[in-house]
Amino acid sequence: MAKSRRYLTFIILNLILSCEGRAITAEEEIIILMLLRIANYQCLVDDVRIWLLKNTDKL
Repeated sequence: MAKSRRYLTFIILNLILSCEGRAITAEEEIIILMLLRIANYQCLVDDVRIWLLKNTDKL
């Protein structure tokens, strides 16, 4: 995935989370690895949900 697409995906994800009153707390490298897994269809929706629960906090 191109760097600009990863960045755009991250921005959109942050926007959605902020609307829900949450923010990502993971380090950038961890975030990028997860975005790559998602982009390459290497995880299920439930995997993403669990990752978000572990790597976000309420604002």
